[in-house]
Amino acid sequence: MKKLTFIFAFTVLLGATSCVKDWQCECTDGTSTNVVETYPNTKLLDAKKVCDGREKDLKTLNSNISCKIK
Repeated sequence: MKKLTFIFAFTVLLGATSCVKDWQCECTDGTSTNVVETYPNTKLLDAKKVCDGREKDLKTLNSNISCKIK
């Protein structure tokens, strides 16, 4: 039972900290790809939300632009 509790606690701890890292928002217009922003020490979901917002802003300039997290 102690072993199972330890494994569970380790998995939760590892899962909670593994997503926090530096993420880059990469945008492409079909011909070129550029890193638009870097989000240091950020969770994946938070970086994705900001990058999606950046994509929405850039689409007002060019509807072919798409952005993704790397």
